[in-house]
Amino acid sequence: MASKLGTRRFPLEGPLTRHRRRNPHLQLGLVFFLLVLVPSCLLGYFSLRAVENERRASAARLLADRAGDAEIAARAIHGELATLENAWKGLVPRNVGWESRADEMITTVSGVKGLAFVRAGHLLHVSGRQLYPPDTPTESAATPLELQSLDAEDAERFQELLAAAEAAEFDGDDAAAAQRAYEALLAVAQTPGLQAIARAGIGRAHIRARHWDAAIQVFEVILRENADAYDLDNQPLRLQALQQIARAQQERGAALAAAEALVTLYEDLVQSSDAIGRLQYDIFVERIEERLGRLLPRPSPPEWRALQARYDAVRGRPKKQVGSQYFAHKLSRKLIRASLDGLAYSTEVRYVSDTAEGRPFLLAYLYLPDASGTTVAGLVGFEIDLEEMNRTLLPAILERQQRPGDARLAMVDGEGRRLEGGHGIAGPPLVSRNLDFPLDFWSVAVWSPALASGGRPVDFRTKVFLYFVFLLLVTIAAGTTLLVVGWRRQAQLARLKTGLVSRVSHELRTPLTSIRMYGELLEEGGDSLSPVQRLQHLKTIRRECDRLQRLIDQVLDFARRERGIAAAPLEFEEIGALVQGVAEGFRAQAENGGFQYTIEVEPDLPELRLDADAVRQALLNLLANAVQYSEDERRLAVRAFRRGAEVAVQVQDHGIGVDPLEQKRIFEDFYRGEAGGSSHHAGLGLGLAVVRRVAEAHRGRVTVDSRRGQGATFTLWFPVQPPGEARAQRSAARWRFGELRHG
Repeated sequence: MASKLGTRRFPLEGPLTRHRRRNPHLQLGLVFFLLVLVPSCLLGYFSLRAVENERRASAARLLADRAGDAEIAARAIHGELATLENAWKGLVPRNVGWESRADEMITTVSGVKGLAFVRAGHLLHVSGRQLYPPDTPTESAATPLELQSLDAEDAERFQELLAAAEAAEFDGDDAAAAQRAYEALLAVAQTPGLQAIARAGIGRAHIRARHWDAAIQVFEVILRENADAYDLDNQPLRLQALQQIARAQQERGAALAAAEALVTLYEDLVQSSDAIGRLQYDIFVERIEERLGRLLPRPSPPEWRALQARYDAVRGRPKKQVGSQYFAHKLSRKLIRASLDGLAYSTEVRYVSDTAEGRPFLLAYLYLPDASGTTVAGLVGFEIDLEEMNRTLLPAILERQQRPGDARLAMVDGEGRRLEGGHGIAGPPLVSRNLDFPLDFWSVAVWSPALASGGRPVDFRTKVFLYFVFLLLVTIAAGTTLLVVGWRRQAQLARLKTGLVSRVSHELRTPLTSIRMYGELLEEGGDSLSPVQRLQHLKTIRRECDRLQRLIDQVLDFARRERGIAAAPLEFEEIGALVQGVAEGFRAQAENGGFQYTIEVEPDLPELRLDADAVRQALLNLLANAVQYSEDERRLAVRAFRRGAEVAVQVQDHGIGVDPLEQKRIFEDFYRGEAGGSSHHAGLGLGLAVVRRVAEAHRGRVTVDSRRGQGATFTLWFPVQPPGEARAQRSAARWRFGELRHG
């Protein structure tokens, strides 16, 4: 029996429990990590940030330089435009013989595609073509050619009447009042253009009043006498007149006449499409085709066939690009507005900057004085040749502004498309600067191949610095790894040695105390002890000696395991008998201490696979702990019972108890609570740590139920194996206690 017990061991440091202790090497590694590695990583991080910030700052400075280049180029372009303005001002005629100067000016002004003279609402000359030659009589029954500007009083009166007429027509929807207002406006209109505007208003008033014949007569007068007139919104009155005639004819039931007016409108619209914008053209075409689709019969009767043929011939013809007529009419509107506003004459060069059909255009114009030299009486305008300007003038200006380096300057349009210059570059520009009015449809853009490819390349000095920082971090990381590994190995060895000595010393104390106590009883009792009592004491001494032998065997077992020698296997034990035996063996010690001692073991408890010595030691530790921390009320109980799939071994005392905040920590190595920390309660804080290890090594657990001053109940819970598994393991399997894993 002694040899069998000696082969069993209580693994104080098993692989399953070793990781639960607080390892000193982790603490050292943490200190090294916080004091060395983290500052080094921060150094590397901030170094990289500094390099990156410097690179970004350099790129920002370069970007600012490029923005300055664009600003300088834009100013240079506007300066060149101002130079051209001075040249144009010197060519403006100062007398009324403007027609004779047209050919001279159009060949003298550079960068101009066309030139127009306008006086009081009529075009006198457009792009070298005299609309009204000088030898034309000054008067005609249809339209006077020698037009007079309105004086300030007449202009103000015209504005008032026009506002009243439009209010009556559009706001008040009063056709009669609108007709009277437009007739009053016609009475003061002194130019054919203003008269055409008034007549168009009268015709619309008749349309609103459903006076179809009267409306047709008014619009036919406009077609005969004011065919080239425009309203104040730059809408051709000729086209509006044909449209209104078609509507009136349709309303009065003359479908053929209405369709003829619409086809005539369509032909006129296509023929003069270079004089109107795309939006106006599309609106007219949509309305014409919609109405003709309702008017033209299918199939066409004989009287409709000629009209159908004209419609088929004109339908679908493309619109002409806007030309000089379109631009000249825009300038004519400027002169009409200036005359109505009574604008004073000045030598300022003015501009019309806009787009037509997706293409930008630029018109420059100067007002011409009347005989007194104070009031605007005419206008001379230029259509700037933007293609020529972009092909010759602007590239030369950008070339003069080009600085040495990698920057490239070029012109871009409103959609970012490069026009001229900047050859050999790709991608979006770094910066762009709009040229502002009147060249606001263009921008000066700057490219930089270095920044466009992600920034300037890192110089050699910066590369060396980055490599050095990287090497430093790698060296520190490698050194930290080696030191942590070394510390871990040394700390494990030191911990094993220290833990072994501490635990063996603690566990040797209990059997030595029992041997000493029973030896003293034999010595002091002498002849007063009965032979049975002597034999019982001697058995106890022998049992404790065997226990000492087993502890020594455990130390040797531990040494052999460290050298790779296998430990003895576990055995199946009757847990009830084991608990009964340990409790009975402790009875004398408890009763000698004045304890009321009870033992409650349920019958027929199952066999469990245990290290009997380890469980015995854990139970004795709990009993010794209960005795140590009991003061006034000395009651002690040992119980063993089954609860479901577990067997519980319980020790209950009525001592000082354990504070709830300490109940988790009391199972840590060397920890002693507030009460245990006093000199009155001796110990190293290993007893309950051993209990926890024993429970976990058997895939069980230990719990405590206690309150301060109300005693404590410690319970060891061991899992019960199914009968079939227990029989199989009993016959075949051999577990090693040192190889158990936490379940």
